[in-house]
Amino acid sequence: MSRRKGASGEREAIAILRHELGLQNLERRLEQWRSGGSDVVGLEAFGWSVEIKRAKQWLNSWWEQAVEQGHTEGRMPVLIYRLDRKQWMARMRAADLVPELTETGDSWWVEMELGTWCQVARERMSGGEGNDE
Repeated sequence: MSRRKGASGEREAIAILRHELGLQNLERRLEQWRSGGSDVVGLEAFGWSVEIKRAKQWLNSWWEQAVEQGHTEGRMPVLIYRLDRKQWMARMRAADLVPELTETGDSWWVEMELGTWCQVARERMSGGEGNDE
């Protein structure tokens, strides 16, 4: 049941990302347990490593997993999640949003609605201010 909920959540979040970012090539990474990659294929070129979670209650291990995966891939970790009867949210490292905070490493993070994160991502993708790529 929870695996089905997670897969459904990934499909739902990716549909939102496709619409908001205008990237129709975004896909779920299937067999993540084997490849160990992030949940979304198609954002790597922009420097993002995205984990998606959908559940009844928050688990701290989600953010830990997203950060670890980002380090493994050499990309900025992003956790996109939705709890039951809540809206989609995104969490990212503060230093990835405000480069002056680099010394904070992974310890400071920022949480926002998914639509707000999509605005940040669009700015980065278009080469806007703050794009370190």
